Amino acid sequence: MLKVVARGLRAHLMRLILTGLVVVMGVAFVCGSQLLSDTVKQGFDEVFSSRYESTDVVVRSSDSVFTFSGQQRGPVGEDILSSVRHAPGVGSAE
Repeated sequence: MLKVVARGLRAHLMRLILTGLVVVMGVAFVCGSQLLSDTVKQGFDEVFSSRYESTDVVVRSSDSVFTFSGQQRGPVGEDILSSVRHAPGVGSAE
């Protein structure tokens, strides 16, 4: 039985090599995809954590603005901003 298997592998050596190559390439593709997604996730986490590093609270407008990139919030009114600036414990408001 072992002789038959060895003879079959020798007869189809190129098929064996190509099958092994395809398996290695598939594993490399999956590993590369996971590495890329983790790198992108870490990049976004770093960008947003550094942007809001000293922020405790974010006040957002209830008005929505639809743009080509999706729904975004409009700016907060000057009256709301002045009341936030004068609230107790507020260091700065932009």
